[in-house]
Amino acid sequence: MTPSKRWVLPVEWTKVREFALATGAPLPDPIAGPVPLTFPTYGLHAFGQIDARDLGLAGYAVIHGEEEYEFRRPLRIGDRLEALTRLVESTEKTRKSGGPMRRLVIETEFHDRAGELVLLARAIAFAVPRSEPAA
Repeated sequence: MTPSKRWVLPVEWTKVREFALATGAPLPDPIAGPVPLTFPTYGLHAFGQIDARDLGLAGYAVIHGEEEYEFRRPLRIGDRLEALTRLVESTEKTRKSGGPMRRLVIETEFHDRAGELVLLARAIAFAVPRSEPAA
């Protein structure tokens, strides 16, 4: 069974404002926004992470590789997005040091109340056993 997690990202003005202050983005208007393009990162870390044990990574150090977002429309203050985070790819190879390394691709789909896809987020991470150096 592929690990997955359902969760909700409320696009609340106070959280968007806090995120903007923390990242140096322009402060949003309480009604009109704009919502910073990287705001979904907050939700992914606060609500959407799949537990490392569910990914078979207990005892591994996980290293962030890259992240990308495909917007179908801008996020709006007041959106309540239903999200599904799932592992879509996991491959393993031997590193130059001889130890194993796993490459993981994790996708999150965000749908609005009408069921329309608003955003697809994709993250790539690398995992190595904690008993080995991460570099």
